[in-house]
Amino acid sequence: IANPKRGVYVALQAKVRPKAFNNVGHTLWMGGLTANYYQRLWKGATLAFDLRAELNSKATPWVYNASLCSSLRGYYAGRFNDLCAISLQAELRQAIYKRFGAVAWGGAANVFRSFGSFAWSETLPTYGVGLRYEVLKGVNLRLDYGFGGRDHNGKLIHGAIFSVNEAF
Repeated sequence: IANPKRGVYVALQAKVRPKAFNNVGHTLWMGGLTANYYQRLWKGATLAFDLRAELNSKATPWVYNASLCSSLRGYYAGRFNDLCAISLQAELRQAIYKRFGAVAWGGAANVFRSFGSFAWSETLPTYGVGLRYEVLKGVNLRLDYGFGGRDHNGKLIHGAIFSVNEAF
């Protein structure tokens, strides 16, 4: 979905890596959910919501772990990963002038080993703004600048992302 304006998108994903076909010594499994909702608000404005969850089996190696790199703009890829991840974001998209548009978003995410180890205090914030340029009908180039929490030194985590199409 390149640039949705209204509707609902739901995707369920399941993967099984049988013990006979891997070198981990265990059968591995993964389950994922993506649920998005898009609502037009006024001329040129869309409110979008994105909920993502991924759960992996206990023996899953690090390379297959759930990661927040695609969900949390403002954090660099690979920084937060574990067996399970969940994220929720809301984004306001507004057309500005001809092919130009802007977005503002906010959200939160968490990575954890199991539901028993989930800690609200470990939830990571994400918020930011972005610019859009429609290169083709329904296809945007996007430049987002996102902010997160603070690192161990108290410094604000932030970063830019340049990509094609919407984040969700």
